[in-house]
Amino acid sequence: MWSAYCKHKVDYASIREVLESDEVISFKTTTKNAFIKYLHKVGDAAALSYLQFAKEVELCSPGFEDVWENNPEVTIYNRQRLLKLAQNRVTTTDNVTLKKRYYFQIFRLLQYLGENEKIISLYDEVYSKTYKTGDLLSNWIFYYRLSVEPDQEKQNFLVSKLFGLPTDNRFQFLNFFQKDIAMEKILRLAKTSQERAKVIALYTSVNQEFNLDSIKQIYRICPSSLSLEFLLIREINKLEDWILVPTYTLFMPTSRDDYWENSTNSRILDRVKVDRKRAKELLNFVCAVDLNKVNNPSLWQLTKAYLEFLTKENHKSLETLKQIPLSKVNGDFKSLHLKIYTLATVANLKGKKIELPSDIQQIIMNHETDKNFLFAIAKEIEFLGDNVTAALILSNITSSEFGGVFWKSISGKRTLADDYYSSWYEYVDAELSAEECGAIAKELFTPKKTKFQKWMFNQVKNQKNRVFDLLGIKFMRIDDIANAQKAFQNVDNEHYTNAPMFNKHPFLDGYLGKIGENSNQITSYNKSKALKELLRLKKSVAETKNPNRAKEYFLIANFYFNTSYYGNSWMFNRIYRSVNLDENYLDENNYYGCERAIFYFEKALQHARNKNFAALCELRIATCKLNKATYLFDKQQSLRFGPYYSDTPEVNSAVFFDRLKKRYPSQYFELTSSCEIAARYFKAG
Repeated sequence: MWSAYCKHKVDYASIREVLESDEVISFKTTTKNAFIKYLHKVGDAAALSYLQFAKEVELCSPGFEDVWENNPEVTIYNRQRLLKLAQNRVTTTDNVTLKKRYYFQIFRLLQYLGENEKIISLYDEVYSKTYKTGDLLSNWIFYYRLSVEPDQEKQNFLVSKLFGLPTDNRFQFLNFFQKDIAMEKILRLAKTSQERAKVIALYTSVNQEFNLDSIKQIYRICPSSLSLEFLLIREINKLEDWILVPTYTLFMPTSRDDYWENSTNSRILDRVKVDRKRAKELLNFVCAVDLNKVNNPSLWQLTKAYLEFLTKENHKSLETLKQIPLSKVNGDFKSLHLKIYTLATVANLKGKKIELPSDIQQIIMNHETDKNFLFAIAKEIEFLGDNVTAALILSNITSSEFGGVFWKSISGKRTLADDYYSSWYEYVDAELSAEECGAIAKELFTPKKTKFQKWMFNQVKNQKNRVFDLLGIKFMRIDDIANAQKAFQNVDNEHYTNAPMFNKHPFLDGYLGKIGENSNQITSYNKSKALKELLRLKKSVAETKNPNRAKEYFLIANFYFNTSYYGNSWMFNRIYRSVNLDENYLDENNYYGCERAIFYFEKALQHARNKNFAALCELRIATCKLNKATYLFDKQQSLRFGPYYSDTPEVNSAVFFDRLKKRYPSQYFELTSSCEIAARYFKAG
């Protein structure tokens, strides 16, 4: 308001400095403040005098009272002194704007002094007959009048009068609203259709459920009511939350309590079906509205288009938008028009590998700061089956900008110990196949031909190491060692500088001790070199005349054990290590069940040439089988009791070591008594 008073020639920061600063402001001509300098320049002494007066009133507010050195007599005296000064100036000033501001200070001081009856009489007999509500100052003055109304029914009616107006203190008015008083009693106080509409709107606004009947009632009474449009937007917001939040995230809506006995994905989506029917009911009403009677026809048309999208009538939504030329809408409505058009267009596409139209690409880039919009687009693309494009769009949403949004997998995938994602990388880790991840990695070396391609890879291009590391991990999970090795070749050694990478040897170190003298010499290893060695060993054991097959099979098995959940090189198969077993990756039976390790330890046992080496193999096999049994038991318990069940496993470990104890009693004692024995037994093989 002060900006308009200064004909918009003063910056907001200078105005805020005067109005909001707790420090002493200089009102002299030598001041550096642009607001004060402007008032001096135009010779507006009256405005300068008012500002000084307002700052003095501010110091008399309850917020500045000292609870330790309370001196009520002085405070009351100052408030009464300022009240008399304001009453004098309100009668002497000819400036209408300043006159209203002095009235505001009068009502404010009367409230501080507890003069409720004077507030009522001054407002009802003087101010309300001179000024109408609607502007910000009058609305705040009305707030003081409303706050001291002794009749609760009338107070509710007064709240309704202001609630439908665009005022920044609307929700402070609601503090005086008594929702337990029947609406019918308040409607008796309303004299016009506008007033009745506002009463209904007020009561409807505190109801969190579906309110179509109230909207219809207001439309019948007063179709041009601003309250009607407010409630329409509010209803759209609720439906948006009820439908899109669970559809996109598989979590309950933010505005609805979890009243289901068990909020499974199927139950959540069943509820979405109910809410889509409600959206259809609202859509039918919007279609029947006479646009010539409502206040803002463009809003109603955009609402119709959005409801058609929410009810999966995407083609109709696009047809509706064609009837609303962009030239006829502006501001927020124009942005909303473009977003609905984009969502409906994307949802209407066919085929697993989609090609976004050029205009849609441009709209997405133009709205790159709207992270909720980008997330919605990514999810709609994912629903079409194009996980790669979805992932690339998600990569342009960082958690700090997005407020920490979490979403679940539509295919039931889990990542680490959780059933939800919070970043594009976790999404790619659990949701995309090795082939899809490879498509992203390949594009990192391909020159981008369009602006949209450059935009999609804007974040990923700087994360080459993470992408190729994840690609290698995905190939590891399906035991495609050759392709995993190629992927890891593209990862710089610096990527692992601060990671827990190879602090132990993946082949020579492991459970119950080291098996090689060079197990500490691992500085030259990285993932690529380790897999190169694994490929060499696999090729070597294929030679039937190879005299070292037993040892080499053991090394292969030890590598697979170490790259499992229980080993020192788990990072070959996971981006993080979690203590919980709530995952559903492709390689769970290997990562938790040690199946590949068991296979190769048994191969080593088949080629063992002495009891010591055979006993070592038996020990590793027994250990792996115990891990597998424990994993399967935990998984069964998780299915029965929930994913975070963590009771003590009821697996009898002794049965897995019985064969070892019976066949090799002396070796069993040595192997389980000293970590130094494993290396000697391995050397004997």
